[in-house]
Amino acid sequence: MLFTARNFLKSSLFFALFSFFIYKILFPGRSTRMPAQLSDIYDFVIVGAGTAGCVLAARLSAAPNNFTVLLLEAGGEETSLIYSHVPKMAALIAGSILDWKFESQKAEHCCQDLKNGGKHKYPQSF
Repeated sequence: MLFTARNFLKSSLFFALFSFFIYKILFPGRSTRMPAQLSDIYDFVIVGAGTAGCVLAARLSAAPNNFTVLLLEAGGEETSLIYSHVPKMAALIAGSILDWKFESQKAEHCCQDLKNGGKHKYPQSF
């Protein structure tokens, strides 16, 4: 088979959709785990469920002291967009409801060909 951009896009789309359906079959009701009732008092409150925040929350909650840990993260559930679960479709998150839509400051001496006045889009999802 000849390697062309068209063949690459076809195979990428096929594998992305295939991965999504396998994910839905293996994890049909997967969603954010949240207790039925939140407590008023916690030993630790961690703001930001990035890599470090999740590791810290896991370590503290696994400690033998039975610490109570509240992990806060901005945004809603990511289940509203199917491509948020498929790695090959990650580029589609830019500009979606999951994107914070950050932009850089205007640069006077570079990026003059950008249509939006020299500002770069900085996609970052929550």
